[in-house]
Formats: sequence, structure tokens, C-alpha cells
Amino acid sequence: MVLQVGDPVTVYEKPATRFVADFIGESNFLKATVSSVERGKVEVVVGSDRVYAETSQAPLASGQQVTLTVRPEKLNLVRPTEANGVGAGRRGARGGLYRTDTRFVVALPSGETVVARLQEHRREGTGRVSRGR
Repeated sequence: MVLQVGDPVTVYEKPATRFVADFIGESNFLKATVSSVERGKVEVVVGSDRVYAETSQAPLASGQQVTLTVRPEKLNLVRPTEANGVGAGRRGARGGLYRTDTRFVVALPSGETVVARLQEHRREGTGRVSRGR
């Protein structure tokens, strides 16, 4: 059974189903509620926080329960006061150092966990990640 046909970038960046997103690389799946949809952007509520995301190809309506898919390398670790963040998370002990990136497992206030991967070149001099927190 074929679930999606497309070039590699499209299949990775815009998977047609949750299965495709999970099958083609690591993904974070967050429960969310649609708050509003406007001009190609959707505002969703994740836990007690509001974030903006690209809309899916499926029609969305305010109040609808959805799953927000976020690739680990698309996440940035920033202070909770910065815009478009999802609560104050706590870094878990399961993160690890790899040759090209650092993997962080972060527990969100909602009880969900997300994986963030920061490329080593993104970490140097950015001040966005501090060890020991």
C-alpha cells in the first residue's frame, strides 16, 4: 500500500499521514486544539500555550483536535519568555551527545515529551543552550 508519493523533501517536510511522518525520520507528535485559521497559518493551543504552524492540506476548524508534528531538528531551545514557545520544559537525562548534534529530551508541562536535536554548528556562540540547566 502506497501512502504518499513525492520527492524526498516534500515527503519529509509535509508527510501525508502520521505513519509517513514517523516512518521517514524521527518526529514529535503533540496533541493540540485549533484556535484559529487564517491565510495559510493555523494557531493551535498546546497545553496552555498558543503556537502558530503551517496549515495542513485537510480543512481545519476552530476547536478541532489535531496532532502537531514537529521534527526534532526544527526545534530551538530558548528561554520560556521568548515568543512562540511551548511552556517551560525540563531537559531529561536521556539526551546524548552525537558526532554532529546534541539530542535533548524535554518534558513539557503537559506531561508530553519532545526530542530536540541541535546541530553542533548551531550551538556554538548562539547562547541558546546552556549546560547544567
